[in-house]
Amino acid sequence: MIKSLLFFLLLSFSVFSQKKSALDYYNLAEKKSYEGNMRKAYENYLKAAELSKNYIYYVKSAEAYYLSHNNSKEKNRKRTESLYNKSFSLKEWNKEGLLSRAKYNLYLARYKSSLSDLDSLLVRDSSVIDGYLLKASIYLEKKDTINAYYTYKLALRKAPVNQWAQVYLEMGSNYYVRRLWKDCSEAYLKAYELIGKDKFTDYNYCNLSSALFQIGKVNDACYYFKFCNINKRPTLKGRDELLKQCK
Repeated sequence: MIKSLLFFLLLSFSVFSQKKSALDYYNLAEKKSYEGNMRKAYENYLKAAELSKNYIYYVKSAEAYYLSHNNSKEKNRKRTESLYNKSFSLKEWNKEGLLSRAKYNLYLARYKSSLSDLDSLLVRDSSVIDGYLLKASIYLEKKDTINAYYTYKLALRKAPVNQWAQVYLEMGSNYYVRRLWKDCSEAYLKAYELIGKDKFTDYNYCNLSSALFQIGKVNDACYYFKFCNINKRPTLKGRDELLKQCK
């Protein structure tokens, strides 16, 4: 009888000790997200959220869900929105949720909803620099370069000095995608001045050299092109011309 009781207690302890915690599920979700398996990431973020009732875990669940499901289906959109709503029910003022939902609405090209979330965020906390950067991206998507420009300027005014480079790099990248070459080159050059040669990435060198080439600054373009790994950028604008000119 005593042996049976001891066996039962040991078995119960073993089962209990093997049970995953919310943090275990969250860490597994982060691993799956890093690997690009967003469906598995979603499943584990959700388990972490349900165990802990942590609002951020619901935000992460929503992100992983919409990135791994067909958003043209209404049921999938409703599921994503329900996860965001659960996050807000746990913490009404939730800057992580507002920023994430703004990205989701931008992903669906629902610019008005995205801007509304960002305005709500920045009214309450004007120090969230990513909010300004995302807002500027939305204006650029709408081809509203004037509001994008002033939003970037506002981001620079609000950001501490050690974040200025981040703002300029974001500007450069967004201007490059939209082929606003002069603005692109100016933003990247500002970032280059702030962070220096060693921290300026291969991706940034390629974009900067391409933008400078497009506005006719060939010598400057060739200088920065030396640090661009062109093999990684087969679709770089002006790639073949840069290879010829910058031998």
